[in-house]
Amino acid sequence: MAFFYQNLSAISIPYPSVSGAEILSLDAKLVSTFSTHVHERYYINHASLNVQNASFCNVTVTYTHPGYNDTIHTQVWLPIGTWNEQMRGIGGSRWTAGIYNCWYIGDASIPQYAMMGAIREGYAAVTTNAGHMSTNPDDWLLMSPGNVNLTLLQDLGSVSLNEAAIVGKDITRRFYGQQPKFSYFSSCSQGGRQVTAYYWPSFIMNKMGKHPYPCKLDAITTAAIGACAGFDGVKNGMVTDPRFCDFDPWAVVGTTIDCSDTRAQSTSVRSCGDRGKYVMGRAALVSWSVTLVCVPFSLATDWIRLSVKKDPTFDASNMTHEEYNAIFPLSAQELTSIPNSDNLDLSAFRQAGGKMLSFHGLADSIIPPEQIQNYYELATSLDPDYCYGGAGVYQSGIFDAMVAWVENGTVPECLNATTSPSSANDTVKQRLLCPYPQVAKCSGVGDTLVASSFRCAP
Repeated sequence: MAFFYQNLSAISIPYPSVSGAEILSLDAKLVSTFSTHVHERYYINHASLNVQNASFCNVTVTYTHPGYNDTIHTQVWLPIGTWNEQMRGIGGSRWTAGIYNCWYIGDASIPQYAMMGAIREGYAAVTTNAGHMSTNPDDWLLMSPGNVNLTLLQDLGSVSLNEAAIVGKDITRRFYGQQPKFSYFSSCSQGGRQVTAYYWPSFIMNKMGKHPYPCKLDAITTAAIGACAGFDGVKNGMVTDPRFCDFDPWAVVGTTIDCSDTRAQSTSVRSCGDRGKYVMGRAALVSWSVTLVCVPFSLATDWIRLSVKKDPTFDASNMTHEEYNAIFPLSAQELTSIPNSDNLDLSAFRQAGGKMLSFHGLADSIIPPEQIQNYYELATSLDPDYCYGGAGVYQSGIFDAMVAWVENGTVPECLNATTSPSSANDTVKQRLLCPYPQVAKCSGVGDTLVASSFRCAP
């Protein structure tokens, strides 16, 4: 099918209409014969691919919300000669909504890989920077000491993403002469953001003055995997479903561990505190340096410093229990409504024909996997009908499954997934991802390294 292309002069592309926003500028550039490799690590929910001699129009729309002193950049990339009549939104993770410091303006040496992958597959692609150009919240989250930049936080949480869809569809329609037939959004992470909870393990260790050697943590992890792996019929170092695991960490207490790679030649696992006194869930992880100084997850400490305490110099490691108890509800009271995405009522989305596929890594150090299970069960009770790497499997075909579901009505019964090798010597393992609450189980026939040897079962 042939499409009409506007002249690439920005003057010939009218400003899009965005309620509550004032368009400051619109810039259009032609990019010709661009080639690069897009690795799946930077193209979440997709497989790696090569971009060869791509040509596209790069439209950058800059706008503000009058009275709020923000400046948002939204980019729309429009493939020339290969458009598939669809649009794809590209999201970000952690403190970014999409683009930040590696977006494409005209310098061919710094492509935005997910956008490149989208236009390679024929999509008009759109993304936004949500009003800031940094992955470091110290650069933008506070307007001044004591004052959270609520405008940019709201832009990040929801406003800019909705407006990116409006801008993308408008520019796409004007460029090709028709609206996209289907619009998708593909991203990683940025689910519910109650990040004060993520600091809990570090808080407890600082309070008790107990910082275990990494070798102890490795030993406990190995014991847990040994106890929990194998439910699917194969003991290969992967836990299929922790719901069926009864591992008791106190069973490891008293075990002697080889810690020859540290200053201690051997040490034993000891109990610190009363059983259950400091439990917040199964999946709460932090990292340690070899000097046994607790290094907490930065997303948690950044949120506490900047969003809750509103003091960039605040040291969370010195918090008392009383301070933490006050910070947690204060965060919920002041800020929960802005960044959280835990609305259970998806009826309007469903009635509009919307479809959603999500997967959750069981070793996620940010959001415990039980949370997405709880969300699913609560959301479906109202209406019955986080990405890459690690020791588990990665689902590179989930976006293609979504497309088949939307456009052909093919409901995905299961998804094939593979591990992501860190070197050429690593063994690649395949596994099925099953629709919750089903799990993959080995059929007892065939090679256990390939997905065809498994089936989805209750």
